[in-house]
Amino acid sequence: MTLVRCRGVCCTRRTAVGPRPTLRDLTLDVTAGEIVALVGVPGSGKTSLLRVLAGLLRPERGQVNVDGVPPWARAARNRVGYVRAGLCGPPELTAIEWLHYVAAQRGGARGTRTVRVQAALTLVALGREAAWRITSLDRDAAERLSVATAALGAGSVLLLDECFVGVCAQTRRLIADALADLALQGRAIIVAPRDAMAAEGLATRVVVMRDGRIVADLAMPDLRRERVAELMLDGGGLRVLPRLLLCFPEAVRTGSGVQVPLTGGRTLEGVLAACRDERIPVRGSRIRYRAVDDLLGAPNPPPDPLRTAAIG
Repeated sequence: MTLVRCRGVCCTRRTAVGPRPTLRDLTLDVTAGEIVALVGVPGSGKTSLLRVLAGLLRPERGQVNVDGVPPWARAARNRVGYVRAGLCGPPELTAIEWLHYVAAQRGGARGTRTVRVQAALTLVALGREAAWRITSLDRDAAERLSVATAALGAGSVLLLDECFVGVCAQTRRLIADALADLALQGRAIIVAPRDAMAAEGLATRVVVMRDGRIVADLAMPDLRRERVAELMLDGGGLRVLPRLLLCFPEAVRTGSGVQVPLTGGRTLEGVLAACRDERIPVRGSRIRYRAVDDLLGAPNPPPDPLRTAAIG
């Protein structure tokens, strides 16, 4: 069942230098049970698309439906839950007060609302933090509250913008599991993480956006086949490059480093372990998706400092 349908959607934003298109003839379908990750550089149109689906922005042209109705129609109010990172409620309220307020906006008997609030708290494992004021929550608890807020407000479509920003691995896993549970209940979920890496282990599809257009729509198995370990080598590493290519014949030279395909169960940790065994010095490393980076046309980000290591 298709819960999100966009056809030829066009939006324009006013800027100091004149109108700027944010969505250009965009077409997208999302069915019940899917988790779709929107990836793209800042300004690619991810937030504009989510705002259109949430009914906060009306396109100049095109058709949009969520669960059979336009998202700005009154009937859509209880069908869509939308939260942007960092915006999870008034700071003077406690987390549970905020969730009760959100539940009240959806309507229903008090007892039913209480059950929904408790289910939302359980979904994201908010225990004692539920009694804390929102301004007192740490980044991880605030992100979990954002997901609970969106889940509570969503009858059938859940929208999360800039999710997983600055949270720990445990919180990422917890939120991914929560979203998977919601998808199994028949909801359509669209998330906009900071990068494609955050989509792995979370989404069933990755939609790549650039300049307000969808430039690729990839199933997660297709994206995984594009994973490579990018190794940055110093002078010593470049001198023993032939030895590295013997270890990984399918590796490709890239300027001051190499890319090793992570296929057949190969992992970044395994590649680095092989380099240590062969005494190949690696200055830094990261995982990237070749096809996505090529489609985005953006310069490569610097290596993740958490993965950077001197190996000799």
